[in-house]
Amino acid sequence: MNPLEQYLMSLNSLNSKNQAMSVIRSFLGVNLGHEGRIQRFNWKLLTFEYVLMHISKLESSGYQYRSINVHLSIIKGLVKHCWVAGKINSNAYLKINAIGVSTLFRTRNLILI
Repeated sequence: MNPLEQYLMSLNSLNSKNQAMSVIRSFLGVNLGHEGRIQRFNWKLLTFEYVLMHISKLESSGYQYRSINVHLSIIKGLVKHCWVAGKINSNAYLKINAIGVSTLFRTRNLILI
């Protein structure tokens, strides 16, 4: 079983699974050009830099802080399953897991509301 299947099995509701798949398709398709080929994806390509690039694209596209946090949470959940399955190393896992939406970004959104 691949890490994506393991991650999806860990989610409780069909709605959560659908939302996660939408985010993962967006993430892999936008950043790595693998739309439609998720099952054959090389999980070692999941890196700190790709996650940051995705977050940056979301921010520049006008996504709200909450939506970006949802994307980041789903990506981190998938990354954890990749790490447990031995598809990525500990260093990659720890770097990606340490990513957070900055306080500055949160403050800027609160001011704009």
